[in-house]
Amino acid sequence: GGLQVTLKRRPVAQPKDIGGMSLAKMASGCNLLGYYMYHGGQNPEGKLTTLEENIATGSLNDMSVKNYDFRAPLGQYGMPNGTYGEIKLYSMFVHDFGEKFAETDTFLPESNPVNAENSTDLRESWRSYNCKCGKKRGWTFASSFQRRNKMADHKNVVLENKEYGVKFPAVDVFDGDFFFVPFNMKCGDSEIETSLCTPLCRLDNERRAFVFYSNARPAGGTFVKASNVASSDKADGIYYQFVGKPTGNEDIVTLTREDAENAHKVTDGGRHYIFITKNVMYQECINGTTVLNFQSDGNIEFKTFPELKNVPDGFTKKADENGFAVYSNTGCSKAAPAVTFEKLKDDGKTASYKINVGQWNDLDDVFIDIAYTANCARLYENGKLIDDAIYVGDDYPWAIGLKRYGKGSHEFILELDSLEKDAEVFIEKWPDFDKASSLKTVRTVTARSFAYTQVKL
Repeated sequence: GGLQVTLKRRPVAQPKDIGGMSLAKMASGCNLLGYYMYHGGQNPEGKLTTLEENIATGSLNDMSVKNYDFRAPLGQYGMPNGTYGEIKLYSMFVHDFGEKFAETDTFLPESNPVNAENSTDLRESWRSYNCKCGKKRGWTFASSFQRRNKMADHKNVVLENKEYGVKFPAVDVFDGDFFFVPFNMKCGDSEIETSLCTPLCRLDNERRAFVFYSNARPAGGTFVKASNVASSDKADGIYYQFVGKPTGNEDIVTLTREDAENAHKVTDGGRHYIFITKNVMYQECINGTTVLNFQSDGNIEFKTFPELKNVPDGFTKKADENGFAVYSNTGCSKAAPAVTFEKLKDDGKTASYKINVGQWNDLDDVFIDIAYTANCARLYENGKLIDDAIYVGDDYPWAIGLKRYGKGSHEFILELDSLEKDAEVFIEKWPDFDKASSLKTVRTVTARSFAYTQVKL
């Protein structure tokens, strides 16, 4: 799910890196998706020493003293980053379809490249299980993605397995594309022969629904442009090919990939919903009631299928959108506290700054984002180290959640160690030194406010 940086090596795992690697593992026969780390953390206090890995105590790397954020799907302060949505696509699939997926055999075509440096040939895989009806059912995988490499485009590709009797419509697989799609998939009373959309989850209500997301592009065409709901007999024939005529007794929910990354399956009283929101959302059960918690620094908006039985308190039903009910709450804005910073000293190797944050008693959390350029950074309060970070590039400000440090005002001291232009460390994207030989500076310090709004279904 992430990758911890060290003082010597500072690679940044992007969401697509994690998604592409996870897909490659599944395509190669992996049946156990493990996460490390799923939720980043912080090293505890040692009684006699700090407890991080370091060369002085025999480890291979020097690492942060406190920070073990790991760039995990959920960071050490609980906020999701880009990999969270990417990983969730696989987690939701495995939750609802994993039992059958685990039964599959794996077939890797001989045409697959065996050399990682091969950037021209398409990677392909088939995973299938035998149905009692005599058919092979399963999923086919394709990838033209390799981290930090330019891969070939492949147009009018026909994914076909003659032994299985399966032939997909032609697709375009461009540099950076990776996907898996189903064949001979039972959907209620209907059966999908092939689909260019990937299963995400099932909604097992009185009328069943199967949720997919657009993941493979038809040859000469595009991904699905807008999420939509249709009965199986009215599903778009470009993306879904059925065995015979579908019954129409079930719904096909098709999401864009962005909506799928922002999707959550919610269960309330045995009824299933798909929720789609750009707000951070988590669900819990309180005294048998499903409660959704939305995190917001302003407005909250979500869309659901099926429609909720009642409009939640504080929300309005905004519209119906391609089969989804859209709800919004525009009264969630709360101002972030004032933040100031000033340089205190610079001795050539280390610079220090004072950061002041005002009170924020009426908020649930406040994050401060420190945009800095230096080798590493340490944050102190009342003389105690509370967090530290290793610089990975100007594009990645250091985000610190203040909830665990108290809702009162704060005065922090920030220390920066100089990043030398000729330092023997790996950084994917070095800063612009211009005429300087070293850098240790703070560009901005900003605050983001967050308040939770509870929704009871």
